[in-house]
Formats: sequence, C-alpha cells, structure tokens
Amino acid sequence: MSAPDYSNVPGWEIISAGLSALEQGDENSTEALCVRMIAPRLVAFGIPFNYQEKEEPLQIRLKMYYSLADQLDPYSAFNALQRRLASFCSIAESMMQRSSSR
Repeated sequence: MSAPDYSNVPGWEIISAGLSALEQGDENSTEALCVRMIAPRLVAFGIPFNYQEKEEPLQIRLKMYYSLADQLDPYSAFNALQRRLASFCSIAESMMQRSSSR
C-alpha cells in the first residue's frame, strides 16, 4: 500500500521543504528541524524519511526555537509552527486511517 498524497494538506510545504533541506545536508534549517521533530510520525504516515537522529527531542525543539530568533516574536512563530505541524499530523493520521479501512 502506498502513502496517501499529502501535497494538499496544510503544513506539507514545511514538511517537503524540510525533507529537501535534509537531503541537501542542511539539518538545522527551521523546516528541517520541524521534520526532525516529527520524524517518527512521518515514518508512520508512510513518508520516506532516511535520517539518523543524533539529538534528543528537546535539543531539536530548542534549535527550532532559536532558528526563529530573527522573527519579530519568536515565541509566537514557534507556536504557529507547532500548530501547523500538529494540524498536518492530525490530517495525515485521518488520511492513513481512511486509506487502511478501504
């Protein structure tokens, strides 16, 4: 069974940019850090992810927060990204459940 098409799911733009960044060796871009933060869930959703994590989840979250330091309000930007990722994961999980029940 193949993974559903997530290209129209809100938040996919962050995931796809993060996957591309990781493929190019940039593991500390904001998008790559987002992907690294939810990597186990991406694998569960059937999204190809080939990266060996070397850091603890808290370290990744801190790096993601610090990557937003140039924003007017880093805390709000961080929370907005968290909500976007949570939304993506929620929809992706629903899509996986729907495709497995067919």
